[in-house]
Amino acid sequence: MTQSVAQSKTSPFAPVPRIHVDDLAANDVAHLFGGATPLIVEGLDGHWPEAYRGRGVDAFARFDRPINSVYVAGRQVFGVSDADFVARVTAGENVRVFGARLAPDVVDACSRPAWLYDRLQAHGVFRNNDDRPHSFIGAGKAITPLHYDLEVNLIWHLALAGERQVYLWTQDQSPNLFKLPVLGISPIPFARGRLGYRFAQGYATTLKPGELLYMPAGCWHQVEYSGAPSAAMTYGLHATREDQAEGVARGNFWRGFISFTQGIGRGRWRAWAALPLMLPLAWYAGLYIAVNFLSARTPNVVGRPVRRAVEALDRRVFRLYAPLMKYFRRRLWIGL
Repeated sequence: MTQSVAQSKTSPFAPVPRIHVDDLAANDVAHLFGGATPLIVEGLDGHWPEAYRGRGVDAFARFDRPINSVYVAGRQVFGVSDADFVARVTAGENVRVFGARLAPDVVDACSRPAWLYDRLQAHGVFRNNDDRPHSFIGAGKAITPLHYDLEVNLIWHLALAGERQVYLWTQDQSPNLFKLPVLGISPIPFARGRLGYRFAQGYATTLKPGELLYMPAGCWHQVEYSGAPSAAMTYGLHATREDQAEGVARGNFWRGFISFTQGIGRGRWRAWAALPLMLPLAWYAGLYIAVNFLSARTPNVVGRPVRRAVEALDRRVFRLYAPLMKYFRRRLWIGL
């Protein structure tokens, strides 16, 4: 099970800069669509209807379609009803859900002030061409794995109810987080403190209702539901159509990998038969992590060309394994 960042070795975290929504200038709004560092916009709940201000998770945990799966104490569970999940989360159990669609009236009520979300809609380059937000709801010390969105999209993460602890690292910190090749995940949370975050420079914040957290494209993040039940909704955006197309390919690769791991866990013969084909990827991962980590500690005149060469190789490995991941997704997909 993923461990809290606080239980690991870390470098000091910087606070995320904050600005009130009513004080946003043109350059601040531009930052929300492509800035290189995280930013929090406060006070959006002041523009919500009165019925949604200061409410608990149950006021927001209403869904447009049934939940596909939830995580209970870090384990993925299928077949949990919406009502059962809401009862568990409001009771403070260690449960979380991500990606479920909120009811349209909840989204409409919280997509205010209108002028800001009008700019969001006008941007138009949404992840997977989907302009609806995804929900992220949890309680009871549930923790998301350390990751960045493999679609490499920027994120608008709006807290709706409760508080959540968020840790962030920009994409340039990937070598210091021991990033796995072609996948937006790190082995740190599963290493029980042996690796730690002590080499990476990150940000930390406690996000409260009505606060919008902007994460730049490829921003690593880990969300911890350390207090009362908490709900949020998230939009994913790309800077260009080219970035979006690359994101779709990366996202499908990730889902194929998840399908493979789910297939192994459920004893699917196709997954086990393909295991020898995956072993070279595992060996390559060890080399990739070591070279990236060491090159980040050498002068840029040497380290930068090495990292560029490694990333070029990574793109080739991605293309080599993409057909296999497509097969996994088509034949082994269980769901998230």
